[in-house]
Amino acid sequence: MNSLLAASARRKDRPRRGPRAALARGRGFALLLSALVAACAGPVPEREVSGFSRDLAGGARHAERLAEKQRSAPASMSDREVVAAGYVERARLGIGSPFRLMEYALLDPRLTPETRVPLVWSLLDATRKGRGYELDPRALTRIGADARGRDTAAARTHLELIEDAVRRAEDPRSGELAVREAYRLAAASRSV
Repeated sequence: MNSLLAASARRKDRPRRGPRAALARGRGFALLLSALVAACAGPVPEREVSGFSRDLAGGARHAERLAEKQRSAPASMSDREVVAAGYVERARLGIGSPFRLMEYALLDPRLTPETRVPLVWSLLDATRKGRGYELDPRALTRIGADARGRDTAAARTHLELIEDAVRRAEDPRSGELAVREAYRLAAASRSV
């Protein structure tokens, strides 16, 4: 028994070799390096990128002009304006990632560079302001509908309930699942 302990003690005194030892040394070095970098790094000063706010405001104005033209004179819109309005609408409805939409807009051959740049700035501005995934309450008019099949007040109430449930949940996915389950149960009991 004593000879086993002595052999074990001799093995501990020798430096470790092999792939496991190299991996352990590499981990130790990486940990030391990351601690050193973290200790040396100071807070990054916040500064405004020159022209960024101006470009965002220009993008917002571009989106407003497109929306106004779409409301007032849709027949006079050029093909490029219609495509750009489609991108703005996709961002508003939350169809796809807003950043992927921006990339598509930058690469879209139907748009000119003069159209692409303000469009991308408008998409970025809308994303920054949280103007995505908007739902029109008219999509919910069949819930609690009257004889004509329309009740916009009930639709607005349902939309507010849905948005409130998602907003109050710990994460949006669990809020969405709770809303789905609540409507499934309500439909089963024929209350909606």
